[in-house]
Amino acid sequence: MYGISMISRAICVLRSSSEQVSSLHTQYAMLCLHARCLQHSLAVIDHPITSVLNGTNPIEICTYNYYRGMIYMGLERYADAIECYRRVLSQPTAIAHQVHIDAYQRISLLNLIVYGETFNAKLAGVGTVVCRYIEMEENRRVQQEGLQSMQDGTWMEEVGAAGGALFENPNKWHGDLMSAWETNSPTKMEEAIAANLDALQSEQTLGMA
Repeated sequence: MYGISMISRAICVLRSSSEQVSSLHTQYAMLCLHARCLQHSLAVIDHPITSVLNGTNPIEICTYNYYRGMIYMGLERYADAIECYRRVLSQPTAIAHQVHIDAYQRISLLNLIVYGETFNAKLAGVGTVVCRYIEMEENRRVQQEGLQSMQDGTWMEEVGAAGGALFENPNKWHGDLMSAWETNSPTKMEEAIAANLDALQSEQTLGMA
């Protein structure tokens, strides 16, 4: 609590207006999170950002917005949290940092809770570099899920269910065609089709033969 009070006073002394931010804001928001002083932190974090103090690194502003989003989440101000995470993702950057990944994960969840839809990075104005990284992460996740389904055998259940639906009620022509196919004889195959022509046409499965 003492550290929070000291940084709060330092912020008031150094800033030229309540809307100017610096690296001190990042430290302030982080300490408020650790101390769970969420409501008290609003005296500083609730102000919009219109200017940055000279010497402040861009990643510090990015991290500050991320911490603001976490505080708003704790206060159940989800719309404000979404906006803070969107600012993290839309801030220009040359590379994707861990803070971008964490912000994307949180905004994806919040967007579903608040708006009932998935988060669209491109429509939200997310930077090109971060967008590209998000796409790579999504592709990697899909690949991992596919590998996992192969390892635990769930893909066999899915294929088996599909196959079972096709042959749930086996008919005589199934066996005749399979037997003819196993002989590897075109003549036998033609004879089997001719013998079961009526059944194939009635079930509209002649194309399968």
